[in-house]
Amino acid sequence: MKLPTRLENIEEFELASRVPRSAITGEILKGVRQLNEPREIEPFLREIISDKTATPHTSTEIADILTTHLTCAGKPYLAAFVNKGKSYPKVTSKEIAHQIVRLQDIPGIGLAILLAVGDIHDDAKKVLIKIADNAKAEYMIIDAIDVARLFIAYHKICPNDGTPYSNGKCNKCGSLISDQVELTLRTYEEPSYTILSQEEDGKNLLRKYSVEILTDPHYQKQTLREVIKKATRELLHNNNDETHFAEHDVGRIYLFIYLDLRDRQHANWICRALWINPNLPKSFRPLDLGGNERLGEIEIDWNPQYRTMHDFFLGMSDTKQKCLMRWIITFVKLKK
Repeated sequence: MKLPTRLENIEEFELASRVPRSAITGEILKGVRQLNEPREIEPFLREIISDKTATPHTSTEIADILTTHLTCAGKPYLAAFVNKGKSYPKVTSKEIAHQIVRLQDIPGIGLAILLAVGDIHDDAKKVLIKIADNAKAEYMIIDAIDVARLFIAYHKICPNDGTPYSNGKCNKCGSLISDQVELTLRTYEEPSYTILSQEEDGKNLLRKYSVEILTDPHYQKQTLREVIKKATRELLHNNNDETHFAEHDVGRIYLFIYLDLRDRQHANWICRALWINPNLPKSFRPLDLGGNERLGEIEIDWNPQYRTMHDFFLGMSDTKQKCLMRWIITFVKLKK
């Protein structure tokens, strides 16, 4: 049996990868479950995909099939969505089988998608998988949590309560669409990160690490601190087939935290962190960072110019005139 296509594997939806499922709260889900299919869900999808065509809706068919083109792993697919909004709090095969069966009649269909803000029952999933298999197509199931991730990532709904933006503002909490999205992990969840590069120096008995880390651009400082602690802890207790060493074998760990690959190209870290073995004699200790925060034995140096430089580098691909204006604005900000 084929494995389902994941939401973040679709190039048109790739920003959804920045919003982890664990960040979707009950309050957000409550708002998402109230989304209307023809007035909100389908228009939002078309705006994200940049599809200007419209699917007709009749009084007897609340959610029709939306067809469009999507790209997965560089390969184009004709995709067909069966969307179910707030009118379907429970999505069962009995209610949607007639629509899913129609998917196999679409010539050249390559990706069958069931999207619903209600609870999707297993029997509905089985029908979709069977029809996709008959049509020799891939399939994808987008549940309420993934709907929230997608629409938050593309600024269609408020990240606080899942309410659709209206005129650039959330009518429920008053937050603006232009506000920076920040996500907080619950206390029992582990923050995620990727090691971009790792240099190890073990010439002088004690190992020294210099590590570049990429993490979620929406994390608040509180969560970034957890990323730093987790990465430091895992490096201290690193195991592999060739060697094993304990905490006292490590002299120092130097971390550079990035939120964007473009930032990394320009060494524009959001913060850097340094752990020094507390048992090192004073004469062997490396210099401190001169940072502005400590987490026990870990020193953190936050970059006060991060956001200004991030915006500057983001605009480097603009026209020359826009780049010049952006450079002037950045220069003025830095002078302040």
